[in-house]
Amino acid sequence: MRIVEISKFEESVVLHFKTEGHRINAYTLASTLVSIADAAKAANSTLNAGYDVEITVEAVGPGSFRAKITALYKNSKNLFSSQLVAGVIIGVLANYIYERTLAIEDGVTIQVNTDEVIIEKGDERIVVPRRVYDATRQVENNPQFKQAIVKTYMVSSRFARLCGRF
Repeated sequence: MRIVEISKFEESVVLHFKTEGHRINAYTLASTLVSIADAAKAANSTLNAGYDVEITVEAVGPGSFRAKITALYKNSKNLFSSQLVAGVIIGVLANYIYERTLAIEDGVTIQVNTDEVIIEKGDERIVVPRRVYDATRQVENNPQFKQAIVKTYMVSSRFARLCGRF
């Protein structure tokens, strides 16, 4: 059974752009990264209103293009804003995308526990920290978040070899 633990994506997520040769369409790369940043900022506005989160690309890997996405708070004056909340933002992105990928199929079961939520489909199991699952439920009602995710899917559907490192 393949097990995906969303908690491992709370610090960063890596996007792979599998290309032939050593080139990538600039519009595809830029549009995807901007859409993901827009989704993260929309999630942040829901979960930590009034404080800005910076989405960074840490590295572009050799061969196929890989972008490591992280969230950092900039000059936050809110004592309760921390990298912990920034980690939840990345976890929400990973969780939402995974849920929407599985939700299009029948036979998905969701088990909500005190500390975690387990989503299963066939031989695949996704384990989501409860705080990330609850945050995802809040964020999915934000129209800007949904719009940014849809744009990410639209761009990536034109470039079918985009995948997250899950």
